[in-house]
Amino acid sequence: MKNLVIKNIKLEDKPKIDSLIQVLNAREQLEYSLTDEWFQHVLKTMGEGIFGAYYDSRLIGMATCIQNPEDFQSATVNVVVNPDFRNMRVGTQLYNEVKRYIDNKGIINLQASVKERINGAYVFAKGRGFKSVLYSWQLEFNLDKFDFTKSDEGRNYIVRKADASDGLVYAQLIKEGFGEEISSKALSSILDDPSIFVYVLEVESKPQGVAAVQIRSNAKTGYIFDVAITSQQRGQGLGSLLIKCCLGEIKSVGVGKAMLQVAGKNESALKLYSRLGFKQVDKDIIMSAQFQIPDLTLSDL
Repeated sequence: MKNLVIKNIKLEDKPKIDSLIQVLNAREQLEYSLTDEWFQHVLKTMGEGIFGAYYDSRLIGMATCIQNPEDFQSATVNVVVNPDFRNMRVGTQLYNEVKRYIDNKGIINLQASVKERINGAYVFAKGRGFKSVLYSWQLEFNLDKFDFTKSDEGRNYIVRKADASDGLVYAQLIKEGFGEEISSKALSSILDDPSIFVYVLEVESKPQGVAAVQIRSNAKTGYIFDVAITSQQRGQGLGSLLIKCCLGEIKSVGVGKAMLQVAGKNESALKLYSRLGFKQVDKDIIMSAQFQIPDLTLSDL
């Protein structure tokens, strides 16, 4: 494709990115959003791995490659192209730029998330060596008629907002709930982010559950994540209480919709969210690819 230029995204490209997002959201029923604050943060910390495809100065596609802060040999990649410019190798050229980037950074594990209903995205990833490893459901909750207060709390437990001193509590509850360690860097990014609210559930003054919600300014949707209850407290309605607290937080700032992701095989969580009124609206396929670190020769030095 003539006159196509692939280069790193710059701060002044934000209006062009907003225009691309509007097209993608309208044409493919997506939920992309990008606030000024988050864009500045991403450019400052991960800007080397963010590329734009420009056609006569118009931004027609983007690729992002975000390194995992806990494993620098792993990263998450995403490639999007304006539907009017597909099948013109724009996505291929963006991905090739990502490939050069990961070779330079020593990244050997890539992960991508694609919508099952967008077959072209799955075919594109599969054609570049990605394989399906798992799937997740995207669930949605309409807050128009939601009304919740904490009056149904029992006498022996409370739900409170976490602060910076709750880092160890958060990490321990996530480990018990998901079996995963969370690094101090990732933990700080959550607790220090003004767009994220974390709730801690205490039973008889002991932390027994946690849930987080992210509400970015000017966004139409609030995102709930990291919902975990200790094994001894499950089955008592406490997970529902935490979710309701998150829904109340989202509605209190005037946002009308909440969303969350559930692993496809997590039947108990799917049943819980269904009882609360969440609806399955999309299915994401998680795909991964492994690469070898390129051998250096004298001509590379």
